[in-house]
Amino acid sequence: MSVKGYLEKWKAEHPNGMFSEPVRTSDESDFEEVSRERRVLSDFFGSRGFKAFIVIFTVILASLIILVNLKITKVNIEGNDHTSREEIMKAFFPDETYWNPFLFRFREATEDPKEFLFVDKYQIEYRGLTEIDIIIYEKQIVGYVGTEEGYMFFDQDGVVVEITDDPSGEDVPMVNGLDTEGIDLYKKIPAEEKVLREILQVSQFLKNKEIQWGGVNAPLYACVDSIDVDEHGNITCELGNVSVFLGGQNDMEAKLMEMADILPELYGREGTLYLNTYNEHAEDPAYVFK
Repeated sequence: MSVKGYLEKWKAEHPNGMFSEPVRTSDESDFEEVSRERRVLSDFFGSRGFKAFIVIFTVILASLIILVNLKITKVNIEGNDHTSREEIMKAFFPDETYWNPFLFRFREATEDPKEFLFVDKYQIEYRGLTEIDIIIYEKQIVGYVGTEEGYMFFDQDGVVVEITDDPSGEDVPMVNGLDTEGIDLYKKIPAEEKVLREILQVSQFLKNKEIQWGGVNAPLYACVDSIDVDEHGNITCELGNVSVFLGGQNDMEAKLMEMADILPELYGREGTLYLNTYNEHAEDPAYVFK
């Protein structure tokens, strides 16, 4: 019999499809009917298609079990000088589900960034499925003030982030002249807003600028002993026997640049450089040093 003839015969016997109730002929016995039903089921469950389905289903099920139970096994943390590893781990892995690498990536992609007191931002790098790097970028500590409770270090936002009895741990200048009453840990320095803005501007410039001082290149903050603020908000930088009077906030950035350019010529001398007279329109500015 041809294939076409066989298919037509099979369709005639199974008008409702493979799993339709078998059509019993008038001369068919009960035994023959049961045998034919079993033969139909045997043809299906013994077919290559069903075996392939079982294999694919098993593989998918096993993969899902593995993926659900997969865990991050190694977490590398860098840049956390003032933020403890325990604090960071608690923020990123508050419960067991966060250790799953797929859920971890999904949450990091959809949730708001974590917030830490000393941290400006952070970055996550994935090393395969079970290892990650968490790179912390902390806020800069730019200065400190002396109080009865100790030396209070503040960051680039003017927030006190550390109290210590020894100021030598952070190589940043001391700020003199501020009213320290009410100053406290994790709070902003209680200074007039424009004065605080001036101090932070000067402190951050010192932190990021390098000059030649005493024949060697050195970060400017390491050369400056202190930043002094008077009752009028005028700022003076002290470098050993050299003082630089910057005055108020007008043109502060430009005055700081002038200071960095002139200071190498003043090493070993004694006196005050007056930059409060800075004039942006002067073609060949001259300053007093006495």
